[in-house]
Amino acid sequence: MIGTIALVQYATERRRNYLEIPYNQFVQELEQRNIATIQVTNRRVRGDLKRPMRLGERSSNQFVTTLPFESSVTWVTALVEKGVEVRGDEPTRRRPWPVVALTFLPYLVMLFFVIVVLRHLQARRREGGS
Repeated sequence: MIGTIALVQYATERRRNYLEIPYNQFVQELEQRNIATIQVTNRRVRGDLKRPMRLGERSSNQFVTTLPFESSVTWVTALVEKGVEVRGDEPTRRRPWPVVALTFLPYLVMLFFVIVVLRHLQARRREGGS
């Protein structure tokens, strides 16, 4: 259980490192040749910068933005010409309900055993107290 909490904290912390930037800011960073790599999934772009970017009080070498259009060969070619390493990714699929149910099954089994043990202890107290 503690491992699960630690894993969620780690994943959340990694997600926070990405600055959510508008597409205009992405274009400015591209013109300044500050973008090292990007990964495109549908219209979502996640990338790494050569130098940290500051947005408000946060600073990061990683960003995420949404394209206002579908990516095209022309757009990708322009990025490559500016020295950006471009990677594509398949869109994430939703997990089918059996996978979700099986994910939570061990926790439900543990909860069941805890309840059984607590009821058993409660019954013993009543017998011993009478």
